Amino acid sequence: MALDHHDIDKDMDRALKSGNYFFTATFAIEATLKLIAMSPKFYFQEGWNIFDFIIVALSLLELGLENVQGLSVLRSFRLLRVFKLAKSWPTLNLLISIMGRTVGALGNLIFVFCIIIFIFAVMGMQLFGKNYTDNVDRFMDKELPRWNFTDFMHSFMIVFRVLCGEWIQSMWDCMLVGDYSCIPFFLATVVIGNLVVLNLFLALLLSNFGSSSLSAPTADNDTNKIAEAFNRISRFNAWVKRSILNFLKMLRAKISNQIGDHTGLPDGRDRDTDLELGDEILVDGMVFRDKKNSKDQLEVAIGDGMEFTIHGDFKEKLRRSKMALNNKNNVIGNSYAGLNSDNRFESDYITHNEEDTYSNISYGSHRKRIYKDESHKGSIDTFEEDEKGDMSKEEDEEMDEEEEGESIPEIDVIIDANMEDVMLQDYPSDCCPDHCYKRFPFLAGDDDAPFWQGWSNLRLKTFQLIENKYFETAVITMILLSSLALALEDVHLQQRPVLQDILYYMDRIFTVIFFIEMLIKWLALGFKEYFTNAWCWLDFVIVMVSLINFVASLCGAGGIQAFKTMRTLRALRPLRAMSRMQGMRVVVNALVQAIPSIFNVLLVCLIFWLIFAIMGVQLFAGKYFKCLDHNKEVVNHEIIGDSIACAAENYTWENSRMNFDHVGKAYLCLFQVATFKGWIEIMNDAIDSREVGAQPIRETNIYMYLYFVFFIIFGSFFTLNLFIGVIIDNFNEQKKKAGGSLEMFMTEDQKKYYNAMKKMGSKKPLKAIPRPKWKPQAIVFEICMNTKFDMIIMLFIGLNMLTMTLDHYKQTETFSKVLDTLNLIFIVIFSSECLMKIFALRYHYFVEPWNLFDFVVVILSILGLVLSDIIEKYFVSPTLLRVVRVAKVGRVLRLVKGAKGIRTLLFALAMSLPALFNICLLLFLVMFIFAIFGMSFFMHVKPNSGIDDVYNFQTFGQSMILLFQMSTSAGWDGVLNGIINEEDCDVPDNEMGFPGNCGNSTIGITFLLSYLVISFLIVINMYIAVILENYSQATEDVQEGLTDDDYDMYYEIWQNFDPDGTRYIRYDQLSEFLDVLEPPLQIHKPNKYKIVSMDIPICKGDKMFCVDILDALTKDFFARKGNPIEETVELGEVQARPDEAGYEPVSSTLWRQREEYCARLIQNAWRKHKQQRVGTDNEEEKPESGSRTPEAGGPGSKDQSPTDSSNARQTEILVESDGFVTKNGHKVVIHSRSPSIGSKQADV
Repeated sequence: MALDHHDIDKDMDRALKSGNYFFTATFAIEATLKLIAMSPKFYFQEGWNIFDFIIVALSLLELGLENVQGLSVLRSFRLLRVFKLAKSWPTLNLLISIMGRTVGALGNLIFVFCIIIFIFAVMGMQLFGKNYTDNVDRFMDKELPRWNFTDFMHSFMIVFRVLCGEWIQSMWDCMLVGDYSCIPFFLATVVIGNLVVLNLFLALLLSNFGSSSLSAPTADNDTNKIAEAFNRISRFNAWVKRSILNFLKMLRAKISNQIGDHTGLPDGRDRDTDLELGDEILVDGMVFRDKKNSKDQLEVAIGDGMEFTIHGDFKEKLRRSKMALNNKNNVIGNSYAGLNSDNRFESDYITHNEEDTYSNISYGSHRKRIYKDESHKGSIDTFEEDEKGDMSKEEDEEMDEEEEGESIPEIDVIIDANMEDVMLQDYPSDCCPDHCYKRFPFLAGDDDAPFWQGWSNLRLKTFQLIENKYFETAVITMILLSSLALALEDVHLQQRPVLQDILYYMDRIFTVIFFIEMLIKWLALGFKEYFTNAWCWLDFVIVMVSLINFVASLCGAGGIQAFKTMRTLRALRPLRAMSRMQGMRVVVNALVQAIPSIFNVLLVCLIFWLIFAIMGVQLFAGKYFKCLDHNKEVVNHEIIGDSIACAAENYTWENSRMNFDHVGKAYLCLFQVATFKGWIEIMNDAIDSREVGAQPIRETNIYMYLYFVFFIIFGSFFTLNLFIGVIIDNFNEQKKKAGGSLEMFMTEDQKKYYNAMKKMGSKKPLKAIPRPKWKPQAIVFEICMNTKFDMIIMLFIGLNMLTMTLDHYKQTETFSKVLDTLNLIFIVIFSSECLMKIFALRYHYFVEPWNLFDFVVVILSILGLVLSDIIEKYFVSPTLLRVVRVAKVGRVLRLVKGAKGIRTLLFALAMSLPALFNICLLLFLVMFIFAIFGMSFFMHVKPNSGIDDVYNFQTFGQSMILLFQMSTSAGWDGVLNGIINEEDCDVPDNEMGFPGNCGNSTIGITFLLSYLVISFLIVINMYIAVILENYSQATEDVQEGLTDDDYDMYYEIWQNFDPDGTRYIRYDQLSEFLDVLEPPLQIHKPNKYKIVSMDIPICKGDKMFCVDILDALTKDFFARKGNPIEETVELGEVQARPDEAGYEPVSSTLWRQREEYCARLIQNAWRKHKQQRVGTDNEEEKPESGSRTPEAGGPGSKDQSPTDSSNARQTEILVESDGFVTKNGHKVVIHSRSPSIGSKQADV
């Protein structure tokens, strides 16, 4: 279906028809067989079977009516076959099912959406329809514009166009024939239809999508048939490979046996040609029997009580070699030990000492590995499980190599902790992969040889070099300088021969420097680590491209086209900066994680678009041609009716550059429609089209608008917006992974508490500004520090902005004088504020940045009155700086209860700034690289369409401006037309040195589409994703947790109780402090028992620490919301606790209450005992309400509870370690729970 195109030859057309017959017959046979096998009852119970049956029925109907004129539309039903892919492609199946469920769930919203379009279309037709017909002469061509309100169809299309974001031109046309009433109509349509309903529709739609959904496995009853087919093919290939290898091994074994018979060696073994000895494997003087289990025998753990002997010269060798194979593995000498599964030495190996005999099989100490891992110390179980996991992944390859007898088992030994003093950290890892050492043992070398010792020391020195921060700084500097040199190679370079020579030699110098850096990294890291790092691979490819160009230019082959093309790849050099900038690496890593999901979405987009592309080819192929006169104007159809008449009149029969002649061009047209750039012209050609070869007639095919409407809904609104959803969901997945094991063991409430503690730890109380002692100064201080004063100043800032908006072009002299007078009044007000604060706050005024900013604004405003011309010419206008002062509104919004939503938005934006900066860096890097590519390919392109004197690729600056414009998809259709222009241009002349000014269709389309996908669909959507995610998080914090504003409020009030900033308040101040706090942390009086139940630590000297109080209030906040926090070990480790020496908790509010309770209880018991001794039983004092005396003093009775004043004058009682002992020998023993366990009563 996709191979159909305009001007198709007869053979190709016949082949496509035959293919259609074949596929129709195949699907019909499939449906028939399924009907017979399953019976109609069960066949039609499955949705996919019904869908298949409908497709087959429509295909057969199309074949029957193939020659009937006017029914060619039935061919479009063939496109439904594409959806049969969903049965075998889980991602497409999942997408279609989610879309179906979403559309069903959003039925009400869709109905509202349609009603709104209908209402605005009818309203526009009733309000403005007559104006268009009555005022046709006001338009330039004396005819109605295509977009008007004369009937319902045109009104509907205007409203739909507004929903797509294009409304300015239509509003201008409306105002031309109407009045200013068009403005509120169009603004209401934009706000209600586009900003509210459409975005709500898309938001609810995207809530059902995500990367985890698109990359997740299929449902229980679904099978990934495509993946299963590929799996079967790969298994078949592996079986063929294994069979061939087994056959070769058998053949070699026969030859080896024959050679053994001739040489006289037992069992046909040859010591010099192989390491196999029957069922034994020889490794460095040791023979292991049963080669199938040799690897398991050699994997050793040094357990408890096991003895492990190391050669006496091991430490000396290790100190000399200083080699570590990787971050887990270190060096050990030529000694081995084996353990079986019962942790006993295996008796199936024999140790040989004939080292001379087998000296040619020495592997050197840096081939023997030791895992330094605390978790494996003294245990073999975990190690064996890890090895089984590794074997399961590479079972076939390792078994093949072991059966060949060419691989020597790797000796993996877990070393005990007492060997840590020998271990060497941060040293280069192994030079080559393991397979290289197995196949070429001489590469391992010998540490005793002077050459290998020097080699080890050299690698160590180079490793230390590349780890040095100055080396990395130097490399980054070279990368930036080389990138700058590339940016200077613009269209004017030929007129600057000196600069050209400098750049020529600089390019060679940078190539040599980067090549030397690569060699140093090879030496330091080794090939194994270098080529297993993706960032190193990036460096390698870029360096090799520069090196090939360098060698080609030295050999005089630089003029060859292949090398010229490769030379443009130098533009990738700035990519090397990514691996060296942490912020950019974070963004790139996030993108890499999202690539599978983004690729899935891209494939789904292509499949959906394929259906519309094929349909577009069938509807419009060859119909975009038109007859143009000598002025390139379309000739009226009444004068020229077809292409024959056009040729007869010597006019031009020309095709539109964007058309549907084949699927490739159809894709390009649909991409323009989906991004709403150049789509109006494409739709105009479609609705004017007639038959192939006929001159188009205006709006003769107006209902073709519906084709584009449906494509925009499904191909743009649905699929393109999936990129945002996928990136957001991927961020969520990475955030879960970034939480690590700590958050993995927390409940959702504990995570909220943990996040609150992290915010709490970042806040500290500031030292309050001391109140002046001089009375006039103190009065002004109270005025300036009052929040109402800030509110009044903010009111004047708003009024000042309002007066600034009244300034306009051609204003009267009187109006200008009024504005100047108001401006003078505001300057006086702000100057007075500044002087008052300086008078009241003294030098403290200049500590706060906002005060400094206000001071600068006031100074410039005063100077502006006298030196207005000079200030505006050489400095920033003070009027503009006053606008910036409106940012201070953020400080006052916290005081306004109804401004919580605005504060949430501002907080989300502030939280997004670091991530947005990193994304901005990545976008700049992408633009930089594409700017270099654009200058290389299109700097000489002739100005045409979107390429003009300002927006072009002639210089680096102009290229960056053009790419920045296109990063929002603005104007990319015009740029594309300019860079693919291959007709109206001059071809290059190499002999004359003329580069030509033609474009290139292939390079231009590839360049522009790749840039749009990377920048517009991915990077720019990352901005949206980050802001939406942070807004969602900020909203959740406001609704479910504590925000930074709450903590700021806490510490602002804390300053009143702790003016010296000691971070401590007295215990007797706690009740008052909790009462004056603002919600949600506030605890109103009476709060005595609430403070007791919160169990807040009390420090030495009856002091309360600010973080302890805030921690207790945070727990109380979550408990009040019904989410009590249970402290776990993980939470205890991360709780915010001070690191200062003065923090000494000696008690807690709960413990203090228990002490007071027990003291009163002992007092009552002692009084009772004394009364009994003197015989004053009739004057018993009642104990505190709710408490009872012990039986040691006789039957207890109630006493009146002591007052707070008596509590302060308690008698000091000495309580011994074994309890209180009375003179009569009665013992009062006090038992109480630990103060760390919350309890509302004491056990006595």
